Amino acid sequence: MLKITPYGFMGGLGTFLGLSLLKEKTINMFIALILTMLLQPLVCSKCLGNFSLSAFIGIFPLMLLLFVLDCDLLKNCIIVLSLMFAIGRIGCFFAGCCTGKPCNPLFPFAINYKKGSVLVDKYYKKNTCVYPTILLEIILQFILSYLVWAFDYGLSIFGIGNAILLYLTGMWRDRSRANSRPSIFGLILFSILSYLKCGKGQAKYDLKFSPDIISLVVAIIVSIFLSNDIFFK
Repeated sequence: MLKITPYGFMGGLGTFLGLSLLKEKTINMFIALILTMLLQPLVCSKCLGNFSLSAFIGIFPLMLLLFVLDCDLLKNCIIVLSLMFAIGRIGCFFAGCCTGKPCNPLFPFAINYKKGSVLVDKYYKKNTCVYPTILLEIILQFILSYLVWAFDYGLSIFGIGNAILLYLTGMWRDRSRANSRPSIFGLILFSILSYLKCGKGQAKYDLKFSPDIISLVVAIIVSIFLSNDIFFK
């Protein structure tokens, strides 16, 4: 029986908001997405037939840079991508799939995961308290989204900021991210190439919320898919 979980709902919500904020949806964006999924196993050898956000984020921006020729539209795409990552990270909090290391229950803001979470069902088989690093990740991801939108050189900020986040999460998460070094390199490369291609860019990019049936349908599909297979089976 199909279900909708908080994890899937947040993924669908991020998708809907992101697609609704795109100035235009082009075939080149779709090609960039397909190529990213095909190239993902080259970055993450353990990700064949599986999805890895760390591998995705190391490839997709570079594919967008290659196929989205207009710098204004590229900035739009990257702002949207940043926001989708931030909203999706809230789903990770509910799923218990990207947690900090186990800690004393008395630690301030410690998160207690129970049966039904990835952390308990897949790894510890009992209620487990962890450091609230996922909350820090959510906050940092939203701050990064704001910086990408509000400042000049937002494209470069996206690459450098996410590279730093990948490095930090590799240290503080209970389960380290698979093969994050190639993704960190890819993000830094994106920062350099986007600067060479687009230069300073536009601060406080004018976003317009324009929801349509395509955005809604894709969001529902993403929500159902994530809710019924969150890639940890």
